[in-house]
Amino acid sequence: MSLKKSYKLLILISLALPMSKLFALEEVVDLQQVAQKAKSQGLPIMVMFGATHCEYCERLEADHLGPMDLSQEYKNRVIIRKLNIDRGDYMKDFEGKRIAYEDFANRYDVDLTPTTILLDHSGRILTKKLLGYNGSDFFAVTLDRAIKTASKKIN
Repeated sequence: MSLKKSYKLLILISLALPMSKLFALEEVVDLQQVAQKAKSQGLPIMVMFGATHCEYCERLEADHLGPMDLSQEYKNRVIIRKLNIDRGDYMKDFEGKRIAYEDFANRYDVDLTPTTILLDHSGRILTKKLLGYNGSDFFAVTLDRAIKTASKKIN
């Protein structure tokens, strides 16, 4: 297949996929591993608590968090992950202990999705929780301010 045909195929595939699939965030499986990376790099961890059929979670990921995660500007400022509270299986928490996703969300009193929280490497909340998503550019400013505040508390 020629290079030109390959690009056309890639474009067609990307147009067929929802935006949330193009900017898919890495899901939390082992927070202890993420915490080690955050500690060694001196970065906060942003966790977007979502749910499988949450339209606003998908929009937040596609509009802001996914592009931020791919952006070089944010790679050196924050580690971004998502956690689906209705996943139904288990993950590792900050101490490496096995815990159900829903139980982990309950530790942080998450009962609305999406909820975005910035944490340090030990799981301590660094800023006010960001509840919901309104789809505005103002939300991007709010996210950026939260990252700056969290970074100051770590460094």
